Amino acid sequence: MQFRYAPPGAAPATTIDLEGYADTDVITREIGERSLFFEIDLLEHIYLSVPRRGLFLDVGANIGNHSVYFARFCADHVVAVEPHPAIVPILTRNLETNAPGGYTLFPAAVAATAGVGRMTLRPNCAANIGGSQVELLSAGPPDRAGTVQVTTLDDLLDRLAGRLAELPLTLVKIDVEGMELDVLRGAPRLLAQHRPHLVIELATEEARTAMRSFLGSEGYCDTGLRFGWTPTYHFVDPQRHPLPADRAFRRDPEVEVLKEMTEEILRLVPAGETYILVDEERWWAGLAADGRRRLPFLERDGVYGGQPEDDRTAVDELLRLTRAGARYILFAESAFWWLDHYRALANHLHGFARLVLDTPLLRGYAL
Repeated sequence: MQFRYAPPGAAPATTIDLEGYADTDVITREIGERSLFFEIDLLEHIYLSVPRRGLFLDVGANIGNHSVYFARFCADHVVAVEPHPAIVPILTRNLETNAPGGYTLFPAAVAATAGVGRMTLRPNCAANIGGSQVELLSAGPPDRAGTVQVTTLDDLLDRLAGRLAELPLTLVKIDVEGMELDVLRGAPRLLAQHRPHLVIELATEEARTAMRSFLGSEGYCDTGLRFGWTPTYHFVDPQRHPLPADRAFRRDPEVEVLKEMTEEILRLVPAGETYILVDEERWWAGLAADGRRRLPFLERDGVYGGQPEDDRTAVDELLRLTRAGARYILFAESAFWWLDHYRALANHLHGFARLVLDTPLLRGYAL
């Protein structure tokens, strides 16, 4: 996948040549369709807001989308950390093609303690190799068939001590599918001595709450800026890093929709309340409406159960979820057609609920 790119305010554009994992993979597909780096909003924010010098650590580098960007436009040297044996050769090729001599690659996982693990793919991630997780194993040699080495960030920095003598550690980006806190628990010296900018993907409310608490105790704060389809945040030490302004980085239209929807939900639904979201699985995973409980519609054991087969099913489900504590029902734009198709559901809402939100993205009723 070749494309031309220049960072904001820079010229001329240069050629980027990235190999993907598979045509069906999410990251590969988006780079190919857009002829642009994946998560360009985050990358350009970093380019504009973080000093362009020193070492950048990319923990969970995948095929090297972020590592290549950092090496070409931001850092003196990039350290790419990626454990998946199927991805490491692609990552190596992408770094060598686009940033020869400007990187170090560690084919390992990072956690709170050193050891060994094995790769597993999260459910519903068949089209996203980036959804792979490291399952930590209690025992076994690092070279056991099917396992990957697990190290800590502090141990990794010991191996880079020669370079760190000359280069400041400027930024650590972490995208490790739920192990973010484990990664930083293995980095007490890194945090105490180097105080880098931290960019961390945090997919769940539990992860966001735990990370903000942990980093708050370490003297870091959340800049309040969110990036990427899967929520990603920038944390800084306010004593060392000026809070970055919301500068003119390139916006991802879908991420902007997610931000707007999140803000609407937070404004409408009080903290602690339960709401139903009708979105046909289109948006919910990218929302970050923390402090509120979301129910899918139809709901089956906490997950989406598909579209109602008829009007009666739709109304019965609404009544059931209302009895279970739902106080609002929200229809995403992609599901507005439900209110025309399921006429009994629409009539029930018009008769027994109150329209409290009507925007191009969301239509909401108080139950």
